[in-house]
Amino acid sequence: MYKIIGADQQEYGPISADQIRQWVAEGRANGQTKVCAEGTQDWKPLSAFPELASIASSPAIAPGVAPAKPPGTIKVFGILNIVFGGLALLCSPFSFAAIAMSSKQMGYSSFMMNWIIFSVIITIIGGAILLASGVGLLKMKEWARKLAVYYAVFACIMPIISALVTFTHPVAAGPNPEFQKMAQSIGAVVGIVIAWTYNGLLIYFLTKPAVKEALAEKTQRV
Repeated sequence: MYKIIGADQQEYGPISADQIRQWVAEGRANGQTKVCAEGTQDWKPLSAFPELASIASSPAIAPGVAPAKPPGTIKVFGILNIVFGGLALLCSPFSFAAIAMSSKQMGYSSFMMNWIIFSVIITIIGGAILLASGVGLLKMKEWARKLAVYYAVFACIMPIISALVTFTHPVAAGPNPEFQKMAQSIGAVVGIVIAWTYNGLLIYFLTKPAVKEALAEKTQRV
């Protein structure tokens, strides 16, 4: 087994001699590609390894034949995750100010105040995760796909929990609790629809075999 330094100066591997042969045939590696045998720290050109010398001299892929392009959904969701994650991080701090301003006017119960604050904190953390996954997807990182999918599953569950809290617990002790209850119930339903729509699409597209293969291949590609 071997490790390789790619054209992007990143380390890849461990990989087998057969994989190296395939990459040379596809034009991803050549005799000058830096290679290190597993278990050592001695980096040398691929052509300097006697057992790889014949591979290094193999003909490259025929001109005009290019590797398959990765699915466009990877870039699309990368951009969308950055946008939504950035908006969550930018807007969430204002929610704390709104809570402080409206707490006395709306007459929120102690439980609901704590729940709202907890929800805002979760939103900030989720925004950071969404932003990180978006950046990773644009860089074609497999970990970013997994992170985005795990986040999407959580983001589909969280609105249901929020709705249950809203429907089963008194919202406020203010002058018009019934109106506040109705408004928050509508908000909970809308939140579920939005969360399930976007995150459902994210899970569907980022778990497609073509996306998995493209990102796994890119992780190892030189």
